Amino acid sequence: MGAVAPCGEALGLCLDGLRLRIAGATGGSMKPHANWTEFATDVGPRFSSYLQSLKRGEIESWLHRTFWLFSFVHEGIGSKISKNKEAARILQPLLTEVHDILRGIVHSQEAVLLAATVLQARTAFEIHCTIKFIAGSREPMKYADRFRRYADVERFSYQTGSAKAPKLNDAQKEDIRKRCPEWFKADGSLRSRMNWTAEQDTDSIKKIAAAVGLLDPYLRGYAISSKITHGSPMGKNLYMGEGGMFFVANPLLCNSQAVIGAGDCLAAMVEFCEFAGVQMPQEEVLKHLVDGKSLGGLLNEEEF
Repeated sequence: MGAVAPCGEALGLCLDGLRLRIAGATGGSMKPHANWTEFATDVGPRFSSYLQSLKRGEIESWLHRTFWLFSFVHEGIGSKISKNKEAARILQPLLTEVHDILRGIVHSQEAVLLAATVLQARTAFEIHCTIKFIAGSREPMKYADRFRRYADVERFSYQTGSAKAPKLNDAQKEDIRKRCPEWFKADGSLRSRMNWTAEQDTDSIKKIAAAVGLLDPYLRGYAISSKITHGSPMGKNLYMGEGGMFFVANPLLCNSQAVIGAGDCLAAMVEFCEFAGVQMPQEEVLKHLVDGKSLGGLLNEEEF
């Protein structure tokens, strides 16, 4: 994968800490600028150098290897499915999304984009939980079918949301009610707080994580990521440093979230392949996951 283009031109140019931080990191002074293009021309190269100074080669090397290992297994994966075929084909698009997320994590890590890395890691964790839940169920086809049909339930729910959502006619609504009775009350209205599992015991990502043995990772990472996802006032702590607030967060936090997110991407692939009977270099994949955990142990996750 290629290098990330400098992004100083597009990032929070109004923050007071910018001049001191970049000038101090790159050696030099920062004079006032007449306009944003002059600012970008002057600051862009300095900011790029500053990001380079934050890089950790062992992290980025592991992430790149993770991406290409995943890509190797993912290539033509539909033709490699040899068991649980119908359920596996329902889950296959999730693996494609994970591939996209993993590529995003690699680039976000290179650009030290904490918010982007956290959001991608959060999604990777949720997909990992979904695949693990369905693949490990005693009735995987039942839950895969619910997952598939829930797309129509979401279409139905949009009717009470944005005015721009595609409208369903009465016949289409009734068809969805008949095919998806788990999510509807007797009067034809949607049940509240019902996710794709259609069961109260697993009606949240926290409950699904607990059901598949991933509650601890949820408590350590997913719940905290909500502070960024929902714009919590606690998020400011991630951007505070000696010179005040700065738009590049502590790089160790970005490192940590990148490794965690990429690990969930790879784990989701392993769950899918084992469920679908897809051949993969298993020993190499498992060793790579162990290597990732050892990298994670070097990072200061407690600061997040």
